[in-house]
Amino acid sequence: MNSIGSSTSSSSSSITSTISKNENSSNKSTPFYSDQVIFVDGKTYDRKFTISKAFLDLDDPPGVKQSFHKFVHRNRILIFSLILLYFAVDGKNHGINKLIHHASVLKTIFVNPFELIIDLTVMYTMSFLMALFNFCYQNNYFSKWLFRKDNKFALFSFYLIVQFIIGTWSAYFILYRQIYPLGTQFYLGLVAIVLSWKQHSYFIVTNYEALHKKKINNKHIIIHKKTDGDNNNNNNNNNNNNNNSNKSKDDEQKIIEFNKEIAKRQISYNEDFKTIREVLKDYFIFLFTPTLIYDQYYEVRKVSKTLKPEPLKTRIISILKELYSSMAIMMTAHYINVEYIFPVLTKELNIFGYLKILIPAELNFQLQYYLLYHCALSLLADISGFNDRLSFYNDYWAAVTTKSILTQWSKPVHNWLYRHMFSDMKSLFKIKTVICLFTTMIFSGFFHEFIVTSITKQVCMPWSTFSLISCALFIMVENKLPKLTNSAYYHAFVRVLLVVGHGLFYFSYFYFCFSDYDIGYYRACMKL
Repeated sequence: MNSIGSSTSSSSSSITSTISKNENSSNKSTPFYSDQVIFVDGKTYDRKFTISKAFLDLDDPPGVKQSFHKFVHRNRILIFSLILLYFAVDGKNHGINKLIHHASVLKTIFVNPFELIIDLTVMYTMSFLMALFNFCYQNNYFSKWLFRKDNKFALFSFYLIVQFIIGTWSAYFILYRQIYPLGTQFYLGLVAIVLSWKQHSYFIVTNYEALHKKKINNKHIIIHKKTDGDNNNNNNNNNNNNNNSNKSKDDEQKIIEFNKEIAKRQISYNEDFKTIREVLKDYFIFLFTPTLIYDQYYEVRKVSKTLKPEPLKTRIISILKELYSSMAIMMTAHYINVEYIFPVLTKELNIFGYLKILIPAELNFQLQYYLLYHCALSLLADISGFNDRLSFYNDYWAAVTTKSILTQWSKPVHNWLYRHMFSDMKSLFKIKTVICLFTTMIFSGFFHEFIVTSITKQVCMPWSTFSLISCALFIMVENKLPKLTNSAYYHAFVRVLLVVGHGLFYFSYFYFCFSDYDIGYYRACMKL
């Protein structure tokens, strides 16, 4: 399920030289922001992490034609400026006055962020309970009054209690306390999910050894001790001494092998943090790092310290570019919604309406995808110094199978689900692959529905869950019928389905969940 884009996989020789260079030298000579991709091995994860620029920022290998997406990305400042200029001078759409009105209406989608500071602070502060609990467990503070450190069941039960307390407060705050505008509700739902998933990853990774290790079998040690005693008691018998000596050596070798195996499983991410202040500081940085996986954050940050940092001027320019792109995308997407999508959905909620919004919905989806997975995550990476930007997204638009689409599209979400749902169910509970696959899809669908419920304040048709279950069925078919998967007809079918699906996503969610939703501010825009 792991895939690196063609532009990165084709330069494996330069990647290998970069790794060896950094491993053999302590000077910070290799900048992470070069076009080389540095792979980082994880201790608990069977996929490699990377230190790299984002996919669209990487240069194409020699001989590879530049894709349309990379062309737009490289010229995004000019393109977005021309789009806003067109909106401003288009007399048919009321020109500059309507553009200013569209910009001002955005504030009705989001509340003043200062109104959320107290509640968000409470949500983030409660999240620190996980780090505090973990620190107490790692230092064996619970052994005197609660449970021993080697009690796996008690450890997991206490984790569930902490996660339940934090999750219940977040759900109560989002769903029942106050009704915020659509954009704010979406943001709050996203924050709640991110905090919950980060807490889970932190707990699983930092307690990996305790959760995965097997019980130590003392059989070899007991035999070894008995053999030593037998040797001492039978000094007069040379034959017995020789037999016992050989047996002792065999048992000793078994003990050595056994201890090596135990040592391999001794994975600790807390050795660098001796005090509660250091633990909380590390957890704070992790919360604001654009990754959902703790060992990815830890390993990438550790290797990044050995590399030459990005110049401050380059980071500032990057932040300004992403801020401008984000503003332009929000205005453009809002303009497309108001002018081409919502007027159709409010009047023609039928097959003809669906066909009319197909192209605008695809454009809007691509803009919003770029806004979230490149602009927003790159901004967080620039601020936090996180260097695994190739983990944000990949060239999913070039994918030709369902499996590759899910792998390359939302990589932070996919990697977390693969790492902490699919893989952990197999390693911790020995569940069959098919059951793990469908359970992962249903789990992902639940959180998609939580986002919708947080906006509409009502339970809607679980469209996302049905879609993800369908994806699981497609993946099973692709695994069972490789000839079909490799055919050009199937590739064309998947690409058409990808485009058609984006319009269907808009249409279905509006029909099932938002047909009765208050979109008065959109109607106000449409009356101009």
